[in-house]
Amino acid sequence: MAFSIHPECMRLSEKKIMSIMEFCVNEMNCEAKAIARRPAVLLYSLEKRIMPRCRVVKLLMVKGLIKGPYNLLTILTIADKTFSERFVMKYDNVPGLLDVYHGKLSLQDLGIDSSELAKARLV
Repeated sequence: MAFSIHPECMRLSEKKIMSIMEFCVNEMNCEAKAIARRPAVLLYSLEKRIMPRCRVVKLLMVKGLIKGPYNLLTILTIADKTFSERFVMKYDNVPGLLDVYHGKLSLQDLGIDSSELAKARLV
């Protein structure tokens, strides 16, 4: 299904597809069939787009600044400018947010434990 929607996915390495699927399915609890319906996600960089966006949204949810659940695939596919305006610039006063977004800090570095992260669900 994914290849018929986005044929360019056929050019991706198995390693890239598997790493994105593993992160989205195992860590973010996204269903594999949901990604198959929106395969553009496979074209994004795990380190430069997917993980930073997930970290930012989870941080804001843990801090109680936004209420979830947010749709993971929507978070990943909205334009950079839109994501930045809604989730980064709007909350730039949150300590550590920009460093989390740029990958300089992890959520654990900010004292957020795994039980808090589990409550901040992206669907």
